Amino acid sequence: MSKTTSIILILCIILVFTYISPLHAYACPLCFDASDDPIGLGAITGAQAFYSTLSSNRIETIKQDIINRYGHYSPQQWGENVDGVRTRIDTEDKIIALTFDACGQGGFSNGYDKQLIDFLIKHQIPATLFISGRWIGSNPSIFKELAQNPIFDIANHGYRHSPLSINGRSAYGIKGTTSIGEVVDEILLNEQKILNITGKKPRYFRSGTAFYDEVAVKIANELGYEVINYNVLGDAGATFTREQVRQATLSATSGSIILFHMNRPETDIADGIIDAIPELIKRGFRFVKLEEYHQKLAPRKPTVDNYFLHTVARGDSLWAIATRFGTTVQKIQNMNQLKTTVLNVGQRLQVPVKDPSLLVAPVEVNHRIARGDSLWRISNMYGANLNSIYQRNNLNQHSILQVGQRVIVPIEAIHVVSSGDTLWHISIRYGVSLQQIYQRNNLSPQSIIRIGQRIIVPPNPISW
Repeated sequence: MSKTTSIILILCIILVFTYISPLHAYACPLCFDASDDPIGLGAITGAQAFYSTLSSNRIETIKQDIINRYGHYSPQQWGENVDGVRTRIDTEDKIIALTFDACGQGGFSNGYDKQLIDFLIKHQIPATLFISGRWIGSNPSIFKELAQNPIFDIANHGYRHSPLSINGRSAYGIKGTTSIGEVVDEILLNEQKILNITGKKPRYFRSGTAFYDEVAVKIANELGYEVINYNVLGDAGATFTREQVRQATLSATSGSIILFHMNRPETDIADGIIDAIPELIKRGFRFVKLEEYHQKLAPRKPTVDNYFLHTVARGDSLWAIATRFGTTVQKIQNMNQLKTTVLNVGQRLQVPVKDPSLLVAPVEVNHRIARGDSLWRISNMYGANLNSIYQRNNLNQHSILQVGQRVIVPIEAIHVVSSGDTLWHISIRYGVSLQQIYQRNNLSPQSIIRIGQRIIVPPNPISW
């Protein structure tokens, strides 16, 4: 060995043991020892090589390193859409990613929906399967068979199927991990179980219940995972009926990630999916595994307030509009990407709705569905006609709403006829067409209106 080579080796050793953290040291390609490759993964290097040969000692080393670096963090977020979680594919391509959870909480949760999986295999519909360590323990031979099928990618659903928290938060009555060490265990112990059977480290992680704090998400990222949730809830925790599953599935758009369960054969999930898939194919969609669009995985789009469109009139200013509708100039500027306060007559502005009572009917509101919303609740919130909401959005009383979905709410004006009024005068006053008034009130050009009669004036439908 030359003197130069010896010096380089000594320097490498010093760097590894005195500067680089244990996690990064193991990820160094120069430090990979083929003797640590019992399952024949010598073709991969770096972090992949390290993670493909997890042992209990190495898990403890990683755990201590993560604790040292994240122990001072205090989480500020808790939920399904915290910072770092990917919920969609940012593309206009007509693709949909089907993802299926296998939870393994005991009882029905340990099941296997053979009808569903057989359908996917028969029609060669690719999917990403999020499998927990508990489910693998109950179904080892089935898991091995699924892992060997090239239309499926295996993803990590946690060792114990716990919500991922560094301080013991719970979700849906399921207690989360209670410390940074437990977060690492929840991820890596299941990774180890999957590695032992498949020889491949998963790339994606979803926690039990899909709840996280943002620190736990950072830790998952450190361990080499993208954290994946969804933007279409396919079966609502295996509670949807067949028709609800079908409707939820058909609500998918380009780049949707749908969450289903593959461990509940006693439910209608399989039938609902089997009903919906052919229709989506007819619409031109194809199905992909997450890895095919890995570079385009994205967080949920920034939430836009409920808003309406205001047409700038002579004398309007941002301050006057903001004051009139109970919002701020800054919010209006942000929503409309305005770099100046100068407005033009006829310009249309998105104005956030803070107080529905300040709206001037007739007007349409673009409402974002929040958790707990129903169309009945929305109609009451805005004083809108429920049937008009159904008709405007092509919905009915059985329609399933998704969090984040946009619903157009037509808020109608009531005009009380006074002396001298005609339907033409009313249409001019409110800026709507005579035909709209005829249709909404079941009238015709020959209809006679009387003083005191109440005329419903619908808003002009807007192309949002």
